[in-house]
Amino acid sequence: MKVSKKGQIVVPAKYRDRLGIEPGMKVSFRIRGQVLVVELDTDIDKDLEYLRGKKGKLGEADLAEGGIQEIIMDLLSQQFYRGDDTLTDRVGRESVKIRGSDAILQEVVSMLHHSARYWMNGDYIETLREFADNLELDFPTLLSRLVQKLKNMEVGGQDMISLMGGEVIFSMAIGEAITQFRVRVGDQVTELIYKEAQELGYVKRLGEETVEELVARKLADHYSILMNLRVLRELARSSVRTIGKRDFEKYNNSLIESFVSEKTPEHIIKRRERRIKRLRRKGIEVDEEEFLYNPTVDDDDDEEMDGEIFENDLPDLPSFDY
Repeated sequence: MKVSKKGQIVVPAKYRDRLGIEPGMKVSFRIRGQVLVVELDTDIDKDLEYLRGKKGKLGEADLAEGGIQEIIMDLLSQQFYRGDDTLTDRVGRESVKIRGSDAILQEVVSMLHHSARYWMNGDYIETLREFADNLELDFPTLLSRLVQKLKNMEVGGQDMISLMGGEVIFSMAIGEAITQFRVRVGDQVTELIYKEAQELGYVKRLGEETVEELVARKLADHYSILMNLRVLRELARSSVRTIGKRDFEKYNNSLIESFVSEKTPEHIIKRRERRIKRLRRKGIEVDEEEFLYNPTVDDDDDEEMDGEIFENDLPDLPSFDY
């Protein structure tokens, strides 16, 4: 397609149909690397308000921790994984064994289960944010799709949400995230195959629309094993990227707990000992036991440190590789 002198472009019908773009709708643009992304504007404020109003009403109280992991693994396995490091195509006719696949899938389950901790507390929005962040999805779209599904369950005055139960509702949320993830990866695979067809001269010989139709049709059949290999690759990349994030949270929470516990951290005790010595040199008496070990003592100290830097007094902090 060509860009007009005014910077205008026409969105092809096949893309309008796929996204449900109709005359009068608003779209937004953003840049991802060298790619211009066109997205439907969603009423995110109303969607957020709707989900906040559902807190405690999506059956999360009935969910078991182990049940969440099972739901996630089942959804991943149904799509492309047989187990024993073996990937399959969409109908199970073709398979390929990739060493380490099981470890990648287990890590992905752990990653998504970690994100679901917010869901258990009724914070569905934060759960979706984590899903979108970890799988590189568009959060407003993920939010809008889930909200629309929930609203469809309320049509006719019947509260189908409560009848379905917590497992079904959570499956809808994680299922929507996985579906969007596969769509994203599918678009990448389609683009790669199309570029190869272009380089081999098929586009020039058969026409753009014919090649695109062939690629789309074959992607669901002949190329689906290629699609699943790409899915595994993207999952591996996502899982490795989130390990550092979870480690950070673990160490950060541990450090915070050490400060709010009854036992005063060792590095603070050393700092307070130096402060006691300075106060006593000035003739000020202090209750050493109370001053050293009371976690509520004000540690603000504007006394001069005589240029000393006590690096050995600092707690051991982890280093994170992102």
